[in-house]
Amino acid sequence: IEVDELEPDGSVVIRDLAPGWYLVDEHNVYNNDMHSAASLCLAASANADIRIQIKSDYPDLIKKIEEDDQGIGWNDIGDFEIGQTIPFRYETKVPAMAGYDTYSLVFHDKMDPALDADLDSVRIAVMDGERSVPMPESAFRVETGVEGETFQVVVPDLKAFVDEVFGQDARGQTIVVRYDARLNETAADQTGRPGFANAVRLEFSNNPDSDGKGETGFTPWDTVVCFTYRLEGAKVNEAGTRLEGARFRLYRDEACADEVRLKKIENGYVATSQEGEEMVSDAEGRFSVFGLDQGTYYLKETKAPDGYRPLPGPIRLTLTPTFPAERDAYRQGEGATDRILTKLEAEVSFPQDWNGKTELDTDSAAGSALLEVVNQTEAALPKTGSALTIVLLSAGSLLIWAGRKARRKDRDEEAK
Repeated sequence: IEVDELEPDGSVVIRDLAPGWYLVDEHNVYNNDMHSAASLCLAASANADIRIQIKSDYPDLIKKIEEDDQGIGWNDIGDFEIGQTIPFRYETKVPAMAGYDTYSLVFHDKMDPALDADLDSVRIAVMDGERSVPMPESAFRVETGVEGETFQVVVPDLKAFVDEVFGQDARGQTIVVRYDARLNETAADQTGRPGFANAVRLEFSNNPDSDGKGETGFTPWDTVVCFTYRLEGAKVNEAGTRLEGARFRLYRDEACADEVRLKKIENGYVATSQEGEEMVSDAEGRFSVFGLDQGTYYLKETKAPDGYRPLPGPIRLTLTPTFPAERDAYRQGEGATDRILTKLEAEVSFPQDWNGKTELDTDSAAGSALLEVVNQTEAALPKTGSALTIVLLSAGSLLIWAGRKARRKDRDEEAK
């Protein structure tokens, strides 16, 4: 006989039994498929009911990352700029704790070294329908230093908080743990696949006789992943010769007001929250940008190489990754396969009367797009007030004066 539904008080009722002894096994699918509690029960009469108070009611755990593009929201997959705030969330349910004096939870968090957690941002709330009650910081703590883990969020006595706020024997409320992290500069070394994973599992009390301080159980690890991309730029003239010394800045808006701050690193420039600097093409005309999000950027040339015209306006660049339609079934390690980041596309539009390739070559595995920026060699008109302008105007004035003088001399001779 299998019974899957619980009564409102968290018990199980097995109905209409024949007389006799019954061994009732509590099968926990969330804790390594354990059969962790059993009861020997007697049905003393025909059509008897047996009511059992569940001892092994175990929580489940779900982890999510919030994708801020295209209205995706909370799911298992995201992409971000280096240095951008990345929201993470765990969710679990308040278990039946009637048989416990105290009940502890420990969230074990393990993230890629390219992710930096903001431990001051950790918050916990317990939700019952539309009611959300923040857990005071005195009711939990954040710990670090455990080998193989980034940090732990420890709730020493969930039961005390739930009993006080929702009443004794309350169960089924949603526990939400929220915190932020950021991709650091080491993410520049691994753009594209396999991405940067963040996994969590929940340790919980599972023996009421231990007062929540002895035996514990564990949920399976649940993992999410995020990606970042890079732009490989090349500065050339119309003959394909690589040009050194071109200067650029990168922006998120067409008005070029919201600048992507960039920091010089060994092999290019990386997005940073620090003071930004201009990109400069090297001796081979290269300039690389690491740590970009999906979406649209504007690349503005602030200074052309000597002897070349600067672009008259910014280049519009759009990066578009393709992820699976089912974004809530990520498994650890899948970011290294083409099943998750299936494709990366990049398109550009150049300023008016400026030519270039509009569909860029990309590499999904490397998370990269190749952009070639051509400088035209046509001479520009001299600027008003320049030395060349003064020379030309002076020469023109001398020619006009000489011509007038010659015509005046001819008229004088005719008059004689």
